[in-house]
Amino acid sequence: MVHILQKVDPENKYWQELQLNKAVKATEGAFAIIDKKERENKLIEINDAFDEKINDPDYARKLFLLEDCIYGVDIQAIATQISKLRFFISLIVDQKVDKDKPNFGIRALPNLETKFVAANTLIGIEKQKNQRGLFENQEIKKLEQELKNVRHRLFSAKTPIRKRKLRDKDKKIREKMGELLVEDGWGNETAKQLASWDPYDQNASSPFFDPEWMFGVRDGFDVIVGNPPYVKEHTDRTVFNGLRESEYYQGKMDLWYFFACVCIDLLKAKGILNFIATNNWITNSGASKFRNKILNDTKIKQFIDFSNFKIFESAGIQTMILISEKNRQNEEYSLAYSKLINSNIEFNDLGRFLANEINSDFIHFESKIVKQLFLNKSLNFIPNYISNILFQMEIKRNFKISEKGEINSGIDIPQDFINKSSLEILGKNFSTGDGIFVLSQEEVDNLCLDQHEKNLLKPFYTTKEFFRYNVNHKNNYWIIYTNSSFKNSIKMNSYPKLKAHLDKFQKVITSENKPYGLNRARNEKYFKGEKILIQRKCPSKPSFVYVNFDSYINRTFIPLKTNRIDLKYLAGIFNSKLCQFWLKYKGKMQGDNFQVDKAPVMGIPISLNVNFEIISTIVFCSVSSSGSIQFFEDIIDALVFQLYFPDHMKERKIDILQFVEKDLKEVIQNQEFDQLTDAQKEKFIGQLHTRWTDPKSEIVKRMNSFAEKSPDILKPILESK
Repeated sequence: MVHILQKVDPENKYWQELQLNKAVKATEGAFAIIDKKERENKLIEINDAFDEKINDPDYARKLFLLEDCIYGVDIQAIATQISKLRFFISLIVDQKVDKDKPNFGIRALPNLETKFVAANTLIGIEKQKNQRGLFENQEIKKLEQELKNVRHRLFSAKTPIRKRKLRDKDKKIREKMGELLVEDGWGNETAKQLASWDPYDQNASSPFFDPEWMFGVRDGFDVIVGNPPYVKEHTDRTVFNGLRESEYYQGKMDLWYFFACVCIDLLKAKGILNFIATNNWITNSGASKFRNKILNDTKIKQFIDFSNFKIFESAGIQTMILISEKNRQNEEYSLAYSKLINSNIEFNDLGRFLANEINSDFIHFESKIVKQLFLNKSLNFIPNYISNILFQMEIKRNFKISEKGEINSGIDIPQDFINKSSLEILGKNFSTGDGIFVLSQEEVDNLCLDQHEKNLLKPFYTTKEFFRYNVNHKNNYWIIYTNSSFKNSIKMNSYPKLKAHLDKFQKVITSENKPYGLNRARNEKYFKGEKILIQRKCPSKPSFVYVNFDSYINRTFIPLKTNRIDLKYLAGIFNSKLCQFWLKYKGKMQGDNFQVDKAPVMGIPISLNVNFEIISTIVFCSVSSSGSIQFFEDIIDALVFQLYFPDHMKERKIDILQFVEKDLKEVIQNQEFDQLTDAQKEKFIGQLHTRWTDPKSEIVKRMNSFAEKSPDILKPILESK
C-alpha cells in the first residue's frame, strides 16, 4: 500500500490534503465532540507528520494507512502485541533523529488497541433475525458515531491522562449501548457480551468477533489477508468446539477452511481474500463445503502452488496462495495459475517465480473455471489444451466402477507392529518392529500353532511385494484376521496361543473391537482371488496391481473386485501413461505425489471395448515375466492411446493395434497364454521382446513418432511429469 502511494502521489500532496480534509470534516459532523483547540492540534499533527524535515515521506503514508485502513485480529493476545510492535518499529524507522529535541525528535507512537484485537474470528454473535447490522436503533447509531470519534481521538492521544479519560469514555458508551440493545430486543447475554468486551485489556482474548462492534466496519472489508492455523480435527478435536453446528463444518476438514469461509462472509462485494495455506484443499474430501463456498461466492483470481517447496521452515507442509474476489457472478471465468516445478530452488529465487518469469522451474497458465462442472467435485487447474485432451477421454467413458460392492478399503490395523510410542508403554522386553496383529514367518513359527489356529492367519502383503506389474506371490507376513465378532473375548479362547500373543499387547491395542478384533477387518471377498490392488500414495506414478491369489492388505491399498470387466484389461488402462495424465489433472495430488483414493478411481473415464481385450493378454504377460517389462508397458500405453483417440491416431498413421494382434497371433499361435508352462511363457515373452524392441518394427517406428505426429494430444501426455 505504501508502494502504491509512492507511485500515484510521490510528493504526498494528495495524501496530505485528504487527511486534512478528513480531520476538518470530523469536527463538523452532527456528533462531533472535538473542541476548537483539539481540532487545531490535530491539523498541526497532520502537517508535522508530512514535514519532510522531521520525517521520511513514508512515515505519513504508514501512519494514516494504519489509522484508516488496517485492522488485525488473532485469538492469541501475544500475536496482537507482536503486530503492534512491528508497526511501531515500522513507524520509528521513518522518523528523523534530532539530538537537540526532546526524545530525539521521535514522535509519540499511536495507540493501536482498537486496531489490533484479540478475538476468536470463527465465533460471531447472535443477531436478531433479518437484522443486517448491530445498530439499527437511531439512538444506538448516535452512540456508535460518538464511539468512533472517541477512538479516532484516542489513536493519536499522547498523555496518560488523556488516554485514560478517553478509555473511560469508551467504556461508558459501550455500557450504554449494551443497555439500549437489550431494550431493542437483543438477548441480555449477547448485549452483556458486547458491552463487556474491553479492547484495552491487553491480556484478554474475546470469545467472539464482530467487525462492526470492534472496528466500526459494517459493510465488510475490501481485503482480508491471512495465514490461518492448519489443524485437522483428528489432530486436535478441541479447536472445533463451538463450530460443529455451523453450516461450514464437515468431517475430516482442516480448521483453515473454516477461516476462509468466514472471511468470505466478512468481505464486501468485490472484496479480495488472500490466504497462504495448505495446497490440498482442491481435492480433499473434507474440503467439499469450502470448495463449494469458493465456487458459489467468489471468483478465483490467482492460485500459486509452491508444491513441495517449504515456504515455512518450521512446518513440513505444502502450501499455496489463494487470491479470490467475492463475486457471485462467476458462472465461467479464467484465473492465473502458477506452480513451482523445481522444489530445490533457492528461497531468493521465489521472486522470479512470483513475477511469472518464464523458466523450466515454473509453470504459468490461464485456467478456465466452469462452476457447474466443479460443484461438489474436486477442483483442478489445467491449461485449455489439456482440458481438450481430458474432454476427449471423457467422451469415451462407457463403464463405471460401482462404489457399492466393487471397491473398498484395506484392513484398518492401528497396531500392526510395535512402534516407538507403543514401545514406551510396553517396556524393554519388546522391540520396535515386533508383530502385534501382523507377524513375520519367524514369529509364526515361534508360536508353534496347530492347523486350527493357523486358519486364523491370512497371507499379508505390502508395497514390497506389489507394485504395478511386479508381483511377488510369496508373502513375508501373516495377519491375525479377527473381525468384530472377536470383540467378545470368548471366541478367542479357541485360539489359545494367538490369544496369549495378543494378551501381551493389550496396553497398546486401541481397536474399536478390542480386546482381540481388528479395528476394521473388511469383507473378506475383497482379499480373495482375482482383484486389483490400488496403492493409495505413489511418489512417482500410480500403481494398480493385478493379483489373482488370496492377498490381505492394510489401508496402504484399496481393493477393487468386479466380474463386469476383465481386471487385467482394467489394470492395463489404469497403469497407462494416459491414466496417469488424467489422475494428475483430475485426480488428487499431494504436491508431486499421487493420492489415489476411492474418489479419483471412481472418476477415471473407463472405456470398455472388446477390440482392445488384447490389452489383458499383454498385462498377463507382464505379470508373468521375470525380466524387464518396460517394452510391454510401452505397448500397453500405445494401445490405450488408440483406445481413447482412435480416429486421431489412424489419421496420423500411428495406430498399432493391427500390428500387435498380428505379432501375438504369430508368436502364441492361438494358445491360451495362462495355460502355458512357465518355460513356455518365458519363451513367448522373449520372442515378443525381440519383435517389439526392433527399431525396424512398424510398431516401434510408429511409437517413436507419437510426439512428432501428435503434438496436440500424445506429446503433452508423454511429456507430462
